[in-house]
Amino acid sequence: MKSHYDSKQTKIHEAVRKHYEEHLSKKPDAGGVLKLDVSFDATWMKRGHTSKVGMSVMIDVYTGFIIDYEILSKFCLECTLKKNKLENKKITEETYNTWKTKHDADGSCGSNYEGPSGGMEVEAARRLFARSRDLKFEYENLVSDGDANSYKAVLAMNNGNGPYQDTKVTKLECINHVQKRLGTRLRKLREQEKVDTITKTGSKIRRSLLGGRNKLTDTAIDKMQSFFGKHIRDNVGADYITMKKAVMSSFHHIFSTDEKPRHGLCEEGINSWCFFQKALAEGKNREEIKHKKSLVVNLDQEAQNKIRQVYDALTTKDILERCVRGLTQNANESFHSKMWSRASKTKFSGLKRLSFVAQSAILDHNYGYRKACLLPALNINTKALRRSLTTEDEERKRHHEVQMKPKRKQKEKASAEYEPGGF
Repeated sequence: MKSHYDSKQTKIHEAVRKHYEEHLSKKPDAGGVLKLDVSFDATWMKRGHTSKVGMSVMIDVYTGFIIDYEILSKFCLECTLKKNKLENKKITEETYNTWKTKHDADGSCGSNYEGPSGGMEVEAARRLFARSRDLKFEYENLVSDGDANSYKAVLAMNNGNGPYQDTKVTKLECINHVQKRLGTRLRKLREQEKVDTITKTGSKIRRSLLGGRNKLTDTAIDKMQSFFGKHIRDNVGADYITMKKAVMSSFHHIFSTDEKPRHGLCEEGINSWCFFQKALAEGKNREEIKHKKSLVVNLDQEAQNKIRQVYDALTTKDILERCVRGLTQNANESFHSKMWSRASKTKFSGLKRLSFVAQSAILDHNYGYRKACLLPALNINTKALRRSLTTEDEERKRHHEVQMKPKRKQKEKASAEYEPGGF
């Protein structure tokens, strides 16, 4: 499998170089090394920080091709069995040391990492960057989530000089993770603002000052998070000030009332997402426009200021400038689902088996089922096999096309409070 994988990946690397040269006007340097923009993410066999196996992949953001991968395991069944025999005095320490030396030398040990499970992503980043020049690549721009530990570890390589001599690695944000961070921080803020209260029945409970009806509910947070991500995506390629203004417009829009309209930052015009600006463009007077469906109400100025602090922390110049290109880790998440659909998370698999599965999944991700199949390389290429692989490829494409189609919105039943564009 490894020789089949290596030959296929060589063609992928050539395709990436060709794409950069023809479409991005970027050529390799004098040493044949090409600078890439990549997305990096890790996945574990088990949730939490107790997994014995973790995997990371490096994906080119323009072609979507997987460039390289790393699997880390801190468990080897053979080593465990031998250690048990040594502890039970079934073998001598000399016999164990002799076996262990040979076991490590022939590369058959299933453990290639020592340390906490949470540190696997950091170690994988180091290894992938360290061998990137062997592939004639340098990872110049790195798309990763909010956890900056991997990025810091990469910058700390070579005594703090970074992984490369002349190329500085720059971190870019996954806009999906930035959007999720808003919801996470708002929910954390709501939990922090709890006080002891007495119910009508005399029971003592802890209740959030920001929670409750018409306050910072889960529905309200989801909506705020959705607006936050929408305004970032709508302003991809814009400058920091434009993106900041668009994002903050949703904050002021949410807390706007009839007595104090706050739509000055909202998009103007007849096609505006803001009902207030849309009504103004239609010729209505400001006094005629009523706020019938405010998203979050009944929060005093002090509470609004605390929510504003969350927005300010996530709309700094440093963060938004890393979001300007509108990049995501969707390709990494897609590959993770392919990987674990083949290697069950409910049954442990060792390093060798996972390496085989990973290489198979990577080739399917890069080529598709038919072109990536190992059997034709082994001269097993029957009509039934070709038909089966073609069917799988067509089914995968059909499923992708269905997912890409816009979802048909179900009509809601009209109510007395409903008014088109009322939000």
